[in-house]
Amino acid sequence: MKTETGKVPENLATSFGIKYTKLAHTQDFTVSYSRGFTVTEKYESHLQNWRSYGWND
Repeated sequence: MKTETGKVPENLATSFGIKYTKLAHTQDFTVSYSRGFTVTEKYESHLQNWRSYGWND
């Protein structure tokens, strides 16, 4: 969508427990999902990478 419109969408319909959040006042966003056993995988567009949060942090 960013390629087509030049802007990150405010909301994005997702499924399978995937969460999309646009950060306020920027064109950055996060995408996250639970991997189970209290572990969450999270992509942060401003860092351009995936990180694991949760178990044994």
